[in-house]
Amino acid sequence: DTDAAFAFAQSHELMSVPEPRTLVIDTAPAWLGGQSVGGVYPAGPFQPDAETLFLLPNIPDSAPDDAKARFFSAFNTAFNRMILTHELVPGHYVQLKVAARLPHPVRSLFGDGVYTEGWGSFSERLMLDLGWGGPPERLAHYKKQLENLARLIADISVHTRHWDQARLQRFLTEDALLDAQFASNLWQRAVLSSPQLTTYHLGYRDIHSIWLDWRR
Repeated sequence: DTDAAFAFAQSHELMSVPEPRTLVIDTAPAWLGGQSVGGVYPAGPFQPDAETLFLLPNIPDSAPDDAKARFFSAFNTAFNRMILTHELVPGHYVQLKVAARLPHPVRSLFGDGVYTEGWGSFSERLMLDLGWGGPPERLAHYKKQLENLARLIADISVHTRHWDQARLQRFLTEDALLDAQFASNLWQRAVLSSPQLTTYHLGYRDIHSIWLDWRR
């Protein structure tokens, strides 16, 4: 699916993919969390052709069977095909590879999370609208959009409405219908990386608005 995503983006002339491709795919190490969280870890501006790591989420073998079932239900085939567009092409891999090759001092020191995650989230929609995947991938994208709204509410509520972990867990599992392990990881992210969780929805909204203006 990775090669297919690159070929699809290039066949629709979305962009020129930087060469050589320096993507390395591996599973996320356990120290990233109880249920390891994946993502793209790019080369920096001083070594733009160094390896870019795409770490895949995983769950420990020691996890209970019901936790494993929930994990593989969430990270199903349709979701994985959809999320490639966010993480790799035309999303973060290409986005950050270009940024490393065209470094700017301000951008290198002060990365714009709204632009970074906004572009990744918009990339999902862009590729789906061009025909990547089918109805299952489209549903996975809508589910991800709901998660992004939940992230926004969670981050703001923890820091301005004094939600504790129990209150956040109730909101995420009962109102947002997210998995308990996902909710637990989100608490850690809200505490340690505020306001990063808000950037997915806010960035998508801004970039999608720019795209609509261009279409008009």
